[in-house]
Amino acid sequence: MKGKWGTGCLLFGLCLLVALARLHTYHEPTDRDLGGYAVIAHEMLNGKRIFEGVLVDQKPPGIHTTYAIAEMIAGYGRNEIYLLGVSAAMATLIGFYFAGKNIAGSRGAGLWAALFWTVTCSDLWLEANQPNSEVFINAWTVFGILILLGRSQRMAPWLKPVLAGVCFALASFYKHVVVVIPFFMGLAYILFPPAGRTRRQAFYDIAIIGMVGVLAWVGLFSYFGITGRFKGLYDGLVVVNVQYSGDKGSNLVRATSFSRLFPEAIYGLLPLGLLSMGGICTAIYQRKFFPWCVFAGLAVGTGLAVALPGKFFPHYYQLWYPFLILGSALTANRIMQSGSRFKLARLIPMFALIALLANEVPPYFHSAREWSEIKYGPIFVQTDQLANDIRKWIKPGETMFQLGEEPQLYFDTGLRPTSTICIYGVFTGGPLSVYYSQRTCNDLFLHPPDLLVMDKWSYLTFPKDSPLWLWIHAKYALSPSGSDRGMLIVCVRQGSDLQKRLAADLAKTP
Repeated sequence: MKGKWGTGCLLFGLCLLVALARLHTYHEPTDRDLGGYAVIAHEMLNGKRIFEGVLVDQKPPGIHTTYAIAEMIAGYGRNEIYLLGVSAAMATLIGFYFAGKNIAGSRGAGLWAALFWTVTCSDLWLEANQPNSEVFINAWTVFGILILLGRSQRMAPWLKPVLAGVCFALASFYKHVVVVIPFFMGLAYILFPPAGRTRRQAFYDIAIIGMVGVLAWVGLFSYFGITGRFKGLYDGLVVVNVQYSGDKGSNLVRATSFSRLFPEAIYGLLPLGLLSMGGICTAIYQRKFFPWCVFAGLAVGTGLAVALPGKFFPHYYQLWYPFLILGSALTANRIMQSGSRFKLARLIPMFALIALLANEVPPYFHSAREWSEIKYGPIFVQTDQLANDIRKWIKPGETMFQLGEEPQLYFDTGLRPTSTICIYGVFTGGPLSVYYSQRTCNDLFLHPPDLLVMDKWSYLTFPKDSPLWLWIHAKYALSPSGSDRGMLIVCVRQGSDLQKRLAADLAKTP
């Protein structure tokens, strides 16, 4: 009992450390991904339906539903971002502890996993301190691994793959490309099954997991079909993503380059990579294939999940956490349990932990705003500053439209979008450009917003013969308060009360 109480207190302390670490970046300027999820979720809670009308996204509805739940609990604003980040990190911490403990059959492996995760889960360079899709994917993936590979004797053999399949299916509801992770894990699991399972039984396990996943996605498409949104879901998840990701073969070829396999963003996790690869190589040399070969399958699937979208953004590499944390934790546990001949080797896990701390602690001497600048450059600091001004300018009943890629402006100002939320590919030849261009024009012509904000990239790439572009030039003028906001351009509707107030304020300025 004393050991369990001690472990419980340690895990509680680690959870508290995660919560305190995330407080440091509570006021970090909102980025476009989080802002987009939160705005769509807010619109869903206010009567709109995702994948209908202008509420479209290229990701499945898991992330938007999660944000909607958080808003119902914590309200619309930074509290929901903090709640999501901390709760997901804590859940993953608990998952890593039990996965390490149950797979290795040793509490030590679980504690190493919990320690490694606590130190690295808010990594600046992987953009891991904010609740993007990968955060929730990792949480569900870790619990799926725990159920599938753990040494539970209390669960019926058929129930384990069912529950693991549910976890992997839920992970895919945040990004459908991650189905390749359980697929390649499953292949390795069949080839190298755990003790007490034949390859035929292992095949049945993976077949059940696959069946659960198929049923989950059939259910999702059926639901959207019944509610009249099948085409919207298909357009968002398939049509847009085919154009967004480009040629898959080319993406895989590019993924083999050193800079893609090992980008600078992941250099700080090198100690975990070395431990994990050392554990796999040693185990295979000793012909101890399970679970190490399954971890190798996990690595292959993770590499593909990172590569297939073709963008290689730093936060994509968060998907490596399950492999790195569990692989290194099991390796550290084996080293600590090694015989007396390897006493010096027992220092290796501690050196790895110290190296991780040396990488993760210095960013906490930077402000939350500096975190944003280091990760993304100036854009989100600029949108945050502009949002502060907009809240002062806008009166009740006045509206704003953001033309471009910065939906976080709605989130930060509390204003609701008057048309399409994210216009990626809408006016620049994307597969749905005709529909969304017309839809946006209709919305804005009928209800012209008082304030119009454009990012300069959209300004430069916008088709100059578009009816909307001609309408904007006829109806809008540069803001009297200063139109150039770094990467943003601010315009006001000509003759509007907002334009008159801003001009009057400018005239009063000495």
